[in-house]
Amino acid sequence: MLKPVLNTAVSLPDTASIEEALLSIPGVRGARIVRSMLNDLDEIHVVASPRRSPKKIVRDIESFLMVQYAYRIDYRRISLVQVND
Repeated sequence: MLKPVLNTAVSLPDTASIEEALLSIPGVRGARIVRSMLNDLDEIHVVASPRRSPKKIVRDIESFLMVQYAYRIDYRRISLVQVND
């Protein structure tokens, strides 16, 4: 089981805003977020181009959330599928 990451002092915007912001990451073509009952980001599902390594895309998502929203998420909560353009 995943260890919860504590982000107690973080106030996240609405889900649609975060999903739209994730589209600015190179290679990301679509994103959907599932929130927990406590309104944390429980899962992030991403559709990406195969032009970049999945590891780099997931790392970019982690970094983006940390810098933009001061929100730390475990990489295991990010699922990624790569689809040809």
